[in-house]
Amino acid sequence: MQALLDYKTAEQDANGKPYFSAKLVQEFDCDGERGRTRFFSCHAGHMGAGQVVYREMRADSEWRTGTPRAYRRNVVEDCVQKIKNQG
Repeated sequence: MQALLDYKTAEQDANGKPYFSAKLVQEFDCDGERGRTRFFSCHAGHMGAGQVVYREMRADSEWRTGTPRAYRRNVVEDCVQKIKNQG
């Protein structure tokens, strides 16, 4: 599943670079109620436009348990925290 997050106000990475949107590629196992993020990128513009501020490929990411809705919320929080901690 692909997702696009668009922020009204800019978020910032650890280097102070602003970004207004993020793209995610996620995989879900509905029977096992688990999911994982395969790729994400943060963009300087709205709706996935503009320069890529940060990107990460997660070929062997671990599965996380929970409903798809709870998982998506956790993934967003994890991504934002990881980007803010990059240095």
